[in-house]
Amino acid sequence: MIERESRRCGEIMRNLLTFARQAPRRREPNDLNELVTRALRLMHHQFEIQGIEVETDLAPHLAAVECDAGQIQQIVLVLLVNATEAMAQGGRLRVSTAAADRGEGIRLHVRDWGPGIPADVLPHIFEPFFTTKEEQQRTGLGLAVAKSILDQHGGRIEVHSKEGEGAEFVITLPVGETAQAAEPAAAINGQSG
Repeated sequence: MIERESRRCGEIMRNLLTFARQAPRRREPNDLNELVTRALRLMHHQFEIQGIEVETDLAPHLAAVECDAGQIQQIVLVLLVNATEAMAQGGRLRVSTAAADRGEGIRLHVRDWGPGIPADVLPHIFEPFFTTKEEQQRTGLGLAVAKSILDQHGGRIEVHSKEGEGAEFVITLPVGETAQAAEPAAAINGQSG
C-alpha cells in the first residue's frame, strides 16, 4: 500500500510540475497521427477489457506539428482514459484527425458515446483539482494539465457534450510558423457535436 501511494504521490507531483511549467521542454516537428497511434496502442488492452469499440479516421499527409511529443501524447492519453472511464460498461469511441478550417492548424477529435457531461459540471472540467471521481482517488489534474500544455503550445481545447449523448473533445494545434504566433485559448460548448 505504501508503494502504491508513493507512486500516486509521484504522479501527482509530476502533474503539478507539468501544470506549473511555463514552456514545453522540447519542440520538434512531429506527426500527430503517430502520437495518436502510440497512445491508442498503450490503451489497446484496456479497450479490449472494457469492450470498447475504437474507430479511427486519421487524415493522411497532415503537416508536422511543432510540439513536445511526450506532452501531446500525454494529452491524447488523458482524453482516451477519460473516455474509457465514461464508458465503463463498454461502448464506442471515435478518434480522428484532420486539417483545421482556414489554415488554423491540425485538429484531433476524441468522441465517446458515454453518458455525457452534466451541464453544471461542464464549465469546471478544466479547473485544477476538479473531479467527479473521488471514489477512484483521482486528482482532477488530467484536463487541467492538458489545457496548460495546449496553452503553452498555442493550441486550444474545446468540448461539446450533452447529457445522454456522450462527449467530444476537439484539440487544435498550430503548425509551422503559426505555432509561434498563435494565441492560447480554450472553449467550452454545451452542445453535442
